[in-house]
Amino acid sequence: KPPAAKLSCFFLSGEPATSCGMPCSDGGESGNQSPAHIEADDLPATFQVSARYALSGEPICTVQAPSTLSVARLRQSIAIASGCHAPLRLSLDGQLIPGAASLREAGLNDGVCVDVLRHANQRLATASTDMTVKIWCCQTGDCLMTLTGHENQVMSICFSPDGQLLASSSTDHT
Repeated sequence: KPPAAKLSCFFLSGEPATSCGMPCSDGGESGNQSPAHIEADDLPATFQVSARYALSGEPICTVQAPSTLSVARLRQSIAIASGCHAPLRLSLDGQLIPGAASLREAGLNDGVCVDVLRHANQRLATASTDMTVKIWCCQTGDCLMTLTGHENQVMSICFSPDGQLLASSSTDHT
């Protein structure tokens, strides 16, 4: 049986990504675990995949991974390298990459650069002339929350880049 291939994740500076809490193939003790030691069984050729934030274009890391590794596992490695705790989605040429596919099945090639969407927002916010802001679930269409407090119509809203905050403006000057 050939030795198991390893998934290596490095910041663009060349430094290994920080501790990930995943089992090490080198028998590392808890707390000394690094994404540079994530094991994947009997995997052939490796790809080098670079990741960048979709909105800013800022580079995150480069991952050396077996071509048969799942996109979900790649996404997990990128999340570890970026320190992002929000769900991540990967995109190639403007199309979301399904997590169940292998890198090769997803159409990724050696040297490709994927775009990372830090927060695949599954919520939608609407501003209204009834002085409210509503938060909706994109999957079900249900209204999750109605925000009140403005004294006149709400003219605009905007989620923060991390999707955790929502700003609204109204003709009541707030």
